[in-house]
Amino acid sequence: KKSKYAAKSNRSDHLLKQKSEQVAAMQRKLRKAQRLTAHSKTLTEKEKSHRLQLEKWAQDRIKKNEELENLQRALRNKERAIHKKEQLCEELKKHKRLAEKRANLAEKTAQRALISASNNKQQQQNLQTKISGQNLKEIFESSSGADQSSNNMTEEEKEALEELERRLEDAESELIFREQQCEAAAANIDDEEDSDEEDESGEREKNKGKSCLPVDFDSVRDAKSVVKQLVQMYAESKKKAKDLKTEVKSLRAQLSKMS
Repeated sequence: KKSKYAAKSNRSDHLLKQKSEQVAAMQRKLRKAQRLTAHSKTLTEKEKSHRLQLEKWAQDRIKKNEELENLQRALRNKERAIHKKEQLCEELKKHKRLAEKRANLAEKTAQRALISASNNKQQQQNLQTKISGQNLKEIFESSSGADQSSNNMTEEEKEALEELERRLEDAESELIFREQQCEAAAANIDDEEDSDEEDESGEREKNKGKSCLPVDFDSVRDAKSVVKQLVQMYAESKKKAKDLKTEVKSLRAQLSKMS
């Protein structure tokens, strides 16, 4: 009996030891699971914090991108505006140069016409009919006809006539002065030669700024033709100058609006 109880006791001890080891193993697993759970919880909190931080960064990045796009758009608009202003400035300079060219061309054309008329006087001196500033308007009106009289003339043509009358009167006055000067010099050539030369040089300096030419023609028909052409050229140049001024004002208004 004792041996039987001893064997049974040994088995019980062995089973108890086994169960104790199993319990110890289960406790170790439980502690490990708790540690893993705690670690996982910590990781989850960190991940959540990181995720929130990433979302915040993403929102900030989107906002910064929108601001950058707005700035780039504003910069492009400014560049386009500057480019347009530069183009308008170039157009203004171009129109100004064209206006100066046309004005110079009209002036040179008028001067050539006057010089050509003066050369006709020198070539056919015996067949000339002298045209003065006083009868210039009557000649133009008679050549224009009844329906193109001074009442129907445009403002540009009237201004052209007045300018041509003034130039012809100045030229005629200068010619009369030169003739009187020559007569005085011829009358006093023997005894007052030196003083006449000094007076002549002084008068030359006095009248040096005059650029008008004496205009004589070989016939009334030629005079009418030349005067009519000069009036038309002058009127056209005045009209073009007025159109250019209007265009320049419009371009300047556009520039002021853009600025």
